[in-house]
Amino acid sequence: MFTSVALMCMLVAVGVALPGGYQPSYNVPTPYTFNYGVTAGNTNFGQHESGDGRNVRGKYYVHLPDGRVQTVGYRADGSGFHPTVPIPYTFNYGVTAGNNNFGQHESGDGRNVRGKYYVHLPDGRVQTVGYRADGSGFHPTVSYQGTASHPGYGYGYH
Repeated sequence: MFTSVALMCMLVAVGVALPGGYQPSYNVPTPYTFNYGVTAGNTNFGQHESGDGRNVRGKYYVHLPDGRVQTVGYRADGSGFHPTVPIPYTFNYGVTAGNNNFGQHESGDGRNVRGKYYVHLPDGRVQTVGYRADGSGFHPTVSYQGTASHPGYGYGYH
């Protein structure tokens, strides 16, 4: 009897001493932010990125040999990588029809805009608005050419 109790105690001790089953470890996603920039000789590029462990947002830039700066913004989440590349553009138009005479010229690099529009006013002057728009807002400059002429008083309907 003593032998069976001793054997039973040894089996229990061995069973308790066995390692447990696999327990996967789970690391909680950690928010992060980083920045870097490199300027050396003709090289100038950098990146900024932040993430919450599941979603990432950022942008990177490079100064191109022709003087332009190429910037790509992006976000990455459960549905994939989504870049946003600003697209440069230029347009102009002019209208001369009857008493109408106006036009516009504008160009942008996807972040900054410069342009000018004009209109021939009924009083004979030409109003020109030059403008730029960037991260600090819209900045117009208004000018007039010519002298305003107003018809004299007269009698209207008879």
